[in-house]
Amino acid sequence: MTAFFVVETTTHFNALLGRDWIHGSMCVPSSLHQFLQFWHDDGSVEIVQANVRPFMASANVVEAKFYEDDIGPLYFTGSDKNGRPTGVSAQKLIDLWAHDAQADGEHPTIADFFSLNEAAEHGSTANLVEFLHEGPEDDALELEEVELAPSEMDDSKAEVQDPLLEINLGTEDNHRPIYIDGLMEPELRAKMEELLREFKDCFAWDYTEMPGLSRDFVEHRLPTVEDFKPFKQPPRRMSAEVELQVKEEIVRLVKAKFIRPARYVEWLSNIVPVKKKTGAIRICVDFRNLNLATPKDEYPMPMADLLVDGAAKHEILSFMDGHSGYNQIFIAEEDVHKTAFKCPGSIGTFEYVVMPFGLKNVGATYQRAMNAIFHDMISRNIEVYIDDVVIKSESRLGHLDDLRSAFERMRRHQLKMNPKKCAFGVSAGNFLGFLVHQRGIEIDKNKAKAIIDAPPPKNKKGVQSLLGQINFLRRFIDNSAGKVEPFSSLLKLKDEEKFR
Repeated sequence: MTAFFVVETTTHFNALLGRDWIHGSMCVPSSLHQFLQFWHDDGSVEIVQANVRPFMASANVVEAKFYEDDIGPLYFTGSDKNGRPTGVSAQKLIDLWAHDAQADGEHPTIADFFSLNEAAEHGSTANLVEFLHEGPEDDALELEEVELAPSEMDDSKAEVQDPLLEINLGTEDNHRPIYIDGLMEPELRAKMEELLREFKDCFAWDYTEMPGLSRDFVEHRLPTVEDFKPFKQPPRRMSAEVELQVKEEIVRLVKAKFIRPARYVEWLSNIVPVKKKTGAIRICVDFRNLNLATPKDEYPMPMADLLVDGAAKHEILSFMDGHSGYNQIFIAEEDVHKTAFKCPGSIGTFEYVVMPFGLKNVGATYQRAMNAIFHDMISRNIEVYIDDVVIKSESRLGHLDDLRSAFERMRRHQLKMNPKKCAFGVSAGNFLGFLVHQRGIEIDKNKAKAIIDAPPPKNKKGVQSLLGQINFLRRFIDNSAGKVEPFSSLLKLKDEEKFR
């Protein structure tokens, strides 16, 4: 029995075409775009439009890109959590697929479009919408599910042994804090504060204060291996609460000119929201597909052990950290389009103008730039590992001169440091995971505690994690290789195999 409801209203159609007629005619309809698409026996495709442009759509399908003439009709593949339509360009899909089929000497037929659909294996009529829809229907990412941001994205203070004194390099209305050793002699403190005020342009308290290094000096390039074709990741869903905070971060990045709107992209990645300790949301981008297609930059990175040894046994130290380090280097204009990423909902697609976190080879590019800036100072009075910088001096009186030399280089190249993560004139501090001071090197108590309190490993992955922690401190463990040798046989187990 079929029930009909008669409603007195204006309609946007002249005829109702039932499912039996649609399947019998081998037709793909789109009520959103008011057209019918047919496949003929000779392999050609015909599109019958009810009008040149779609009728006015209701609020749940308002999306400007679905109505642009130069894009053409799109297949409506469903709606996101806010009811906005998702789809792919029908003509682009047809053109690409038909080109591949004709290259093999074959003509496309309707059956070929359905061949990959699971329903076709059971003899039922497949739906092209299901065939085009990529990715699982995952639940929307909720705010409490957002993972913590990596330490590189956090603005936590430098880990030093001495108490820190906050100095305001700005005004009462425009507070610009920076930190120096609280135990510093009054005379040295006054000279240190005067020096920091003179070179306060070497620090950035906000994204907008970072002009970036000159493109003539350094650019990050993204060559790709020829065998890899551009890839567009399927969309991921996020809750309205996450989407709102993502939009705020996107606005901030646009104002800082770190990103710009992207159109007609070939590579397209998803964002990965992360949460800072303050609760603020920042975004990373899932560049895994692009990274696979990018060859490795074999620029030699400095050995952490040698840098730690070089920073130790100095009377006075100053620790600095590059402000949003990677974001200070531009991406080559011809490669910017490869960094395109999509945002949830109606926020849109954007591309990075500067190096983002998570992109392959960015560490090598940054290290190359830092080595060029401080080339004659490295190992003499400065140690640099990517964006971690230590100014070291044999005497307290000479430390101001060493700092001035470093600041002059930074000013010349417009390299900016993060004042929240800097500490000047201290006697001991954490550098690359170790505590360095005039007496030498010590183990970071937090890392030692992590090994002591680590639960017994239950599988191969747990053993690998434990050995990685022990290996980090191997220089402080007598006969470390002999002591971990009993674990070697456990590494032969299968990945998920548990111990008996």
